Amino acid sequence: MKAYLKPEDDQELKRMVKSLDMALALWDMNQWLRNEIKYSQKEHLQEARDELYRIMDDHRIYLDELIT
Repeated sequence: MKAYLKPEDDQELKRMVKSLDMALALWDMNQWLRNEIKYSQKEHLQEARDELYRIMDDHRIYLDELIT
């Protein structure tokens, strides 16, 4: 099944084209926070990671659906 999208303007087109890049940036940030917490003993960053998850959840963004 194929879907064809017809953007209304340049900004909408940029959003469509860059959506994977945004998902990968969020994934990278999440992994960086995870590694900092786990390997650098920076437990205070867990609050930042939790907030990242809360914000993404508010926007119904689930990295596992987008990356895997």
